[in-house]
Amino acid sequence: MRISWTVSDTLRDMSDAPFTISNATFPIITTSPDSLTATLNVGGGTTNQTLTIGNSGTASLNWSIGEIGTSPMQPYVRQPQADELYPNWQTGKGEPDKYHGPEPAQTDTIVGPDSAGYRAIDSDSPGGPVFQWYDISTIGTQVTDWTRGGGTGDDGLTVVPLPWPFQFYGANYDSLKIVTNGWAGFQTTSTNREYANAAIPATTEPNLALYPFWDDMDVRTAGTVHYYNDAANQRFVVQWTNVPHYSSGGPYTFQIQLKSNGEILYQYLTLTDPLNSSTIGIENGSGTVALQLVYNANYAHNNLAIRISRGLSWVETSPSSGTTSAGGTTPVTVTFNAANLSIGTYRGNLVVTSNDPPRNPRNIPIRLTVGPTDVEEGQADPREFALIQNYPNPFNPTTSITYTLPTQADVHLRIFNMLGQEVATLVDAPQPGGSYTVNWEAQTTTGSRIASGV
Repeated sequence: MRISWTVSDTLRDMSDAPFTISNATFPIITTSPDSLTATLNVGGGTTNQTLTIGNSGTASLNWSIGEIGTSPMQPYVRQPQADELYPNWQTGKGEPDKYHGPEPAQTDTIVGPDSAGYRAIDSDSPGGPVFQWYDISTIGTQVTDWTRGGGTGDDGLTVVPLPWPFQFYGANYDSLKIVTNGWAGFQTTSTNREYANAAIPATTEPNLALYPFWDDMDVRTAGTVHYYNDAANQRFVVQWTNVPHYSSGGPYTFQIQLKSNGEILYQYLTLTDPLNSSTIGIENGSGTVALQLVYNANYAHNNLAIRISRGLSWVETSPSSGTTSAGGTTPVTVTFNAANLSIGTYRGNLVVTSNDPPRNPRNIPIRLTVGPTDVEEGQADPREFALIQNYPNPFNPTTSITYTLPTQADVHLRIFNMLGQEVATLVDAPQPGGSYTVNWEAQTTTGSRIASGV
């Protein structure tokens, strides 16, 4: 409820002040079902389910979906520094690059996860994002003052507020530093505006940054940079438009989209040579962890999109953001994908953020069970629950395990070593009555080979 009132001109008349109560309008998010589960065979395949987002309130609901895993984060693995890979890589203004990194695959670029869980996938790869250019050059705010910290349109920076806290490498940030040289960062008190792109990670500045196309650029006489809060789709967009390369080359038109669920999207509308002198990726605050897609090599091209997120590789949502009108519903297709997954059970949550504060965020548990492809079912009406001795035994490297179910049951078939430690989960799902055979190739759930003694 919103309460408002007015009073008359004199204190004597305050007791007669008219009193008005009016109904406020606000969205109320609902989600159905409460959880999602799927079962797929190992070796690939997909299946779709529907998550329905509803709005029982009286105002429009803006929402966005991300994914997080419930398993432990990736172990920290030290990444080599730029100086170790490319000694004396630094170049002066206008000088040619000394090194060129390897070229990524042009049709299947999937990078990560890094030790913070970030992954990258591009629109040329199966399951990657769809390139959908969102032009803000006529609706966004143009950056015209690059003089902060002594900069200019050549090697300049500005700092702008974000519409909501954006989570990056485990911390939230409410402002963004935008640099002429094709990158942006969250170390907003630093005046670093480096033009010479490096391989990442590197402990030297810049750090804690987004590198959609880090290279030496110059907007003094051509090109523009805009930023825009797309509130309806809960994304903040920074766009470099027709920005020339320093001295010669270019221009380049590309953008960063930051989404309220922590997802990062890079998009490239038009790029002109040189295309092999930039760094693309992200980096943490200490310059020790990074997700690098390319360093000084041909990769980026027109109409390319790159999604970077701490999401799950085995589930995608479409659409991943939107607006639901008052009293309406929006169906979201949730696609489970077993590609590149070993036998086992994978768990996580869909995290739905919205402009409904009391119910923000909403967590939807999800589970994918990946089973063997060679399960045989339907043998003659077994009358009891039974686990048959595996054959052959001993074995190297494959053995078959048969079991029977007289009725439908939840089946948990796990492998333990001689110390009683679980090393693999072969089945973890409900199954109808029947006789089943699972072939096990002496691998753990993560695909590692098992030593003898199981």
